[in-house]
Amino acid sequence: LEENVSALELMNVVMQEYRDPDRFELDIQDGVMFRAAPHFLALIVENLVSNAVKYAAEGKIKITIHDETERLTSFRISNRVAADHHPDESRLFERYYRHPSFQNSPGMGIGLSLVHSAAQKMGAQVRYQKIDPDVVFEVRVPR
Repeated sequence: LEENVSALELMNVVMQEYRDPDRFELDIQDGVMFRAAPHFLALIVENLVSNAVKYAAEGKIKITIHDETERLTSFRISNRVAADHHPDESRLFERYYRHPSFQNSPGMGIGLSLVHSAAQKMGAQVRYQKIDPDVVFEVRVPR
């Protein structure tokens, strides 16, 4: 079931888990709302933020939430990664895929697969971009 979900309230809940708020740079448009299933939206945001925290090199993790159009809200997260730690774009949303450099780190490689699946179920699109030295994930949610 879809509901109106406040972007600011969603981010306040997600960010409570992280003890270093200075690590994040937030740009959330005033009054922006998602029209989405709250549990799918929370799963998407929590997994993308968690991945950014796990895999980011130095620098801030940037989160932007804006209305793109009257019918589309965008959640975008970007972080810097080491040059040899960019993911394999062809396997990125594959269940159990993990970058070879992180095989000994915690995790099972299912987060991005869940993100992709949840986005599909709510009619959203997930896009990955490599903008050296950053990785950028954008979720475009219809309203």
